[in-house]
Amino acid sequence: MAIGSLSAEIVFSRQAIRNGTPTIKAPEFYKIIGTIAGFGVGAGFLAAAVNTWGDVWKMDNGHATMSILGAGLFAVSFLVLWTAFAFYYYKPAFDKKQKKISRILTFAAIPLALAFFLLFGEGVAPYLAYPLINGVVFGGDAGFYFSTPLSGHSGGVHIMWYAVFILTGVAVCYFVSDHEFYKKYGRHGILEVLVVVAFLCGIIGARLWYVVGNWTRDGFDKDFWSVFAIWDGGLTIIGGAALGIVGGVLFIALNKKYKFIDIPWAMGVIVPTILLAQGIGRWGNFFNAEVHGVAVELSSGWQWLPTWIARNMQYSSVSNSLTGTTMIYVPLFLIESVFNIAGYFIIRYGICTPLKNYLAKGDAAGFYFIYYGIVRFIMEPLRDENYNMGNDNNFSVWGSLAYIFIGLALIAAFEVWKYLRYRKAVQVAGAPINYIEFGKADNGWQRTPVDENGNFIEETKKAEPEKETPKTVDKE
Repeated sequence: MAIGSLSAEIVFSRQAIRNGTPTIKAPEFYKIIGTIAGFGVGAGFLAAAVNTWGDVWKMDNGHATMSILGAGLFAVSFLVLWTAFAFYYYKPAFDKKQKKISRILTFAAIPLALAFFLLFGEGVAPYLAYPLINGVVFGGDAGFYFSTPLSGHSGGVHIMWYAVFILTGVAVCYFVSDHEFYKKYGRHGILEVLVVVAFLCGIIGARLWYVVGNWTRDGFDKDFWSVFAIWDGGLTIIGGAALGIVGGVLFIALNKKYKFIDIPWAMGVIVPTILLAQGIGRWGNFFNAEVHGVAVELSSGWQWLPTWIARNMQYSSVSNSLTGTTMIYVPLFLIESVFNIAGYFIIRYGICTPLKNYLAKGDAAGFYFIYYGIVRFIMEPLRDENYNMGNDNNFSVWGSLAYIFIGLALIAAFEVWKYLRYRKAVQVAGAPINYIEFGKADNGWQRTPVDENGNFIEETKKAEPEKETPKTVDKE
């Protein structure tokens, strides 16, 4: 029922988005609502079936109720989120009233989906096996099985949740950025090739940064070919984001197909969305039981953690496990995930939106480097030393500082570029610089030759005084 309802909802939504009308008609609306409700009911039935399946899952009434309601309501709110998102971002010439409703539903569904997922998690938490599975293996010595951070895997194709979370984050970056490009350039899909190039560059950069930082610590100096053993782990976000951005910018700049793209503007739109990908990707560290902090008492301010997170944080991929104790490893993944996702909204809506008339195009990219550099500078000393980089454990700290300086340099460069373009445009127009302000007419000039971002609009001319109509003289 869940699979059928989800499939039907996708079909009906695509038809409503592409039907060419600005509004969602009543029949379309009822179909979409019906399939969303069916998806929720199917998910609830699935949770109920698992709860009573065999002797392993014999839940008490309270936990069973939480798991069934949580699963069903999470499915509904999650599907409402993505349906409203799709209509808001991808329906051409969408009716303003309905578009506003879609926007409200998109943002309202996020906390609801989170709350219902946590309700479901609390219901099943006492019945799960810990540490939680972190991937699935196909083939190999043991056939099909699930892996955990402590069990590892032997041969076959190993799909890890870490990779799934990273790819999900990349997809979110793409869809958010794609919409901004659609608003500016009038079509979707401009970034389809760019996102692949930037992602591959990011993987290379993430590996290079890790290898350089742990050259002697992990023995790369003794076994050079282990540099390429990326499947054994060893990626860093700091190096990945940096080279991914560089690769993406070079790809746009050197490809004639993308010559119409305003690179500073594109950087300001795309780069901050990396925070969303990083926030989502950090959950891969949770399932891998890695990149955590030191061991602390659960009662020392961490009682608010959901049960399934607290129980899983009693395990570490390299440190001693704390099973059966009242201690946990500090969940740095969760702290950084929250800060990263919040950072995107701070940069986008807290800084760039209210100050758009004063900032240069591309400044948002600089804010990303500064913000993430500060977050990592604070977080790095809190890590378990097994997850630090460099022989002195401070390699990532220096990388964080480098991010801050890169951000400051980018903002300075974009501001200088904005001023130079503004000055050139004014000189072309022939107006004294001190007589023209952004977006305002002054000193008898008809209009400014540049917009608030320093872009040349058109050559301006000084307003000529109106000629007076000659008066008729009465000769008599």
